[in-house]
Amino acid sequence: AEASFVKFHSQTAAAHAVVDLTSAYAPLSTKTSRGIAVIDNRRAVLVQDEFDLGTTSDIIWGMTTDADVDIESGTAHLTQNGKMLSARILSPPGAVFSVESAGQEPPQKTNKGVKRLLIRLKGQKGSVRIAVLLSPHWEDSVIVSETEVKPLDVWE
Repeated sequence: AEASFVKFHSQTAAAHAVVDLTSAYAPLSTKTSRGIAVIDNRRAVLVQDEFDLGTTSDIIWGMTTDADVDIESGTAHLTQNGKMLSARILSPPGAVFSVESAGQEPPQKTNKGVKRLLIRLKGQKGSVRIAVLLSPHWEDSVIVSETEVKPLDVWE
């Protein structure tokens, strides 16, 4: 599969990029994009994936981490080396996180103690958006907990 950057913008307080991932998801999706935005004076990151599914499909969103993970509803708190990061599902409504081992059998790297933070969406069709806000817990106690979710097509 091939991917290409379709948007990039950087300024002092924020930056974003959008990548076209359509060829990686064909033929299930007629258009697939991922946007990454550094927001709120670069204090948090929004990861947003959009799919146009032509057929009913299950979608699994995931990130791999060495951190300890505690889940409460649509928010996961990741803790490692005395630092904390909160991951919050902004879209779709009602989606929840789960955690699984990322362990592998040799000859692959075994990933001992590594976890996968997952969102599982069953039976999806048409336009699907997954948006996850990643917010470090800063020393000044400011935690970014919300941001507007807009279609990737209108990111400027």
